[in-house]
Amino acid sequence: MKPWRISRKDVLGIKFACPDCKQHVDAGRELFGEMVECPTCGKLMQVPDLKNAPGNFDVRRVPRRAMSPPPVDPLVAPPETPEAADAGESDEPDEDEDLPTFPWT
Repeated sequence: MKPWRISRKDVLGIKFACPDCKQHVDAGRELFGEMVECPTCGKLMQVPDLKNAPGNFDVRRVPRRAMSPPPVDPLVAPPETPEAADAGESDEPDEDEDLPTFPWT
């Protein structure tokens, strides 16, 4: 599988860390190479400039998580489908069953 490639012109912004306090800072393309103030510690820092970066950047593909069914509780019987319930029943009584006798029959 070929890695995805992103060109400098495709990058709209960058996320980087302040060198002093390590606060993550987001900066738009218009700030590349500019001096900005850290919103946390107030120190001046330069936004990384992608103009001097290589032409393309490798991008890691994030693996898709496999969808697995929820765990089954072994103590709970699975729900019975109507077809399964009908398959075991019949209109005729079993000969082995002891049926009550009624005086009028």
